[in-house]
Amino acid sequence: MIRRLAALFAVLVPVLLTVMLVISLNSVPTRGVFAQEAPTLPPVDAPPTFTPDANLATLPPPIDATEDPNAVTLSLEQSEALPILVAARNDLEVLANDRLGQGTRPGGWTGGANPNDPQLPILIRIDLEILADALLGANTRPDDWAGLVVSVPLAVARDIRHDLELLADAAIGASTLRPGGWQGDDPVYRCNRAAQNLAVVLDRVYGFELTLDFSQPTYCADLERQVNSFVEERIIQPSTANTAPAPDLSQPYQVESQFVVAFGDVNARTNLGVVPPSTGFTPLARSSSEFSNMMLIAGTDFQVFVDYTYTPVTAETFAALPPVADGQTVFCDADWCQ
Repeated sequence: MIRRLAALFAVLVPVLLTVMLVISLNSVPTRGVFAQEAPTLPPVDAPPTFTPDANLATLPPPIDATEDPNAVTLSLEQSEALPILVAARNDLEVLANDRLGQGTRPGGWTGGANPNDPQLPILIRIDLEILADALLGANTRPDDWAGLVVSVPLAVARDIRHDLELLADAAIGASTLRPGGWQGDDPVYRCNRAAQNLAVVLDRVYGFELTLDFSQPTYCADLERQVNSFVEERIIQPSTANTAPAPDLSQPYQVESQFVVAFGDVNARTNLGVVPPSTGFTPLARSSSEFSNMMLIAGTDFQVFVDYTYTPVTAETFAALPPVADGQTVFCDADWCQ
């Protein structure tokens, strides 16, 4: 009997222990080590978890890699002079390559060509003077060389072109020849700077107009003559006559321009005076030189050479004239002759 009870007790004890263990486990809260509550998303209209502080400094925007942080904006006056400077920079390099060899440059050469650099005029002037030293000799310059003159940007750029043309003339030996790739600019920039300034003033104040033939090597001298004649005849001592002189209808042509200069030879070396407007004349002959515009005309008390482009004579009429004979007689006895 005792043995049966012991065996039964041995069976019941493990069962009871197992039941007690199950009951104790079921009584443990679910928020424990073995179980976690699933997170939930905030509602759509929930306030942000971070509110920026307006009093705190913010980072600057990123720098645009395409912009130069050191770039300087050119003034309007500098921008107006820029096309002259860019063309001069090109031609300066062309002349250096032609005279010194491709890519060969003297010591101290800056090569500055940045159009956005306010110092571009100075850099070009430095290189221009360096090249002049290399080609002509130290401190040797052509007559009428302007050099560095402190002035407005447009005048500074014009002076650079003026001196560059003079240097090319001296280095090449001709004013009508330039190396390949030469861009050039307004031919007037090559002329005397004082005459250029005067022409601008006369144009703006009096409506003065130049009539120049840029194919002629004397066009700068013609510019000076025209502006001087205008000042002398219209400003210094204008005519007091109330009416213009009556045209001389006895001749087929009458002078219309105020700048018809009479010359004593076909090469325009001897100035005989200015033929007044309304003076009648007859074309007689033309120069036999291929590119010359000189024409022999005759009128009352004169037989002189003039540039036909300043007269009403057309190019066709000029071309049809016979060549000037050797030893052609020239005289000037009119009141306007000098």
